[in-house]
Amino acid sequence: MDADSQHPLGDTILRLAREAIERAGFDVIRLQMDGRRNIRIWVDRDPGGVNVSDCTTLNRVARGALDADGLDSGGFQFEVMSPGIDRLLCRDKDFVRFAGQEISVRLKVKRGDRRAFKGKLVGFEHGVVKIDGPEGPFSFDLAREVEEVRLAPTLAFPTEGQLAERRASSGRHKKKKRH
Repeated sequence: MDADSQHPLGDTILRLAREAIERAGFDVIRLQMDGRRNIRIWVDRDPGGVNVSDCTTLNRVARGALDADGLDSGGFQFEVMSPGIDRLLCRDKDFVRFAGQEISVRLKVKRGDRRAFKGKLVGFEHGVVKIDGPEGPFSFDLAREVEEVRLAPTLAFPTEGQLAERRASSGRHKKKKRH
């Protein structure tokens, strides 16, 4: 949870939102509140994931939790969202769930001449993230060294030739015969 220290009820507000969303059957990946009273909540559900309708419903659930506790939810801007395809990994169970996947690791301070590493997540034990990358294996202490860890999905984009082939086979772009 990331609460802005300038708001006296920041931790309470985030706790209420988290508890309400978890009671609704969703996992809260991350909560964040800034000094402008913007509350961002990343949620997921396994299996099935999260859709736009879920986010809309959970927005109302979080607001309702504040209102039920006597806080004015209208003074806050809620944004409930899915973690996305490049989701942030921050909980122990995230590292277990996504073992074997490609990840990117960004460090707080450079190790050698770099702060960013990519590779396959091969282990997570006692707070240490282990990856196997093109340059070999690396281990990072999550609490002391790591700024963030994200999934690094490989997206397959069609080549120009594949696109041309699809257009030709669809029949939409065939040249018309002139008489």
